[in-house]
Amino acid sequence: MNKLGCLLLLVFCNAAVAEIQTLESSYISNYAHQVEPILLENYRKNMAEKSEQAQIDAAKRMAPKLAKCQFQSVAHYPKKYWEQSIYPITNGEDLKTTANKLETMIYQDIASGEFSEQALMQMLSSSQDNLQNCLIKDALNKD
Repeated sequence: MNKLGCLLLLVFCNAAVAEIQTLESSYISNYAHQVEPILLENYRKNMAEKSEQAQIDAAKRMAPKLAKCQFQSVAHYPKKYWEQSIYPITNGEDLKTTANKLETMIYQDIASGEFSEQALMQMLSSSQDNLQNCLIKDALNKD
């Protein structure tokens, strides 16, 4: 490959990496913003002995970590399911609406024979494992 071809390939790859980083950053920001109040509500129930500020601080710390792990947990999804999982949240759609749309898409694909229940179970199990592993890794790497 000539130098110009290599340079063009490098420029294209850099642009693709920048787009993915922007996509991930927007996803994490929007997801964290939406999940923080949910986490705070759970912390209030499960950490009643902690001060209100400690609960708020814990939710603020956990929300972006959870968002990042959630983004990474669906990396193995087939393209159309990945896109339905990521793009709407990146664009500010609420988590529940996005999840409902994804669920509808998957069940329609199962009904049409395009996707199997076994494949769904494997996809969801892998996502859960990926999410748990990410959160454990994060917990082990904390300062």
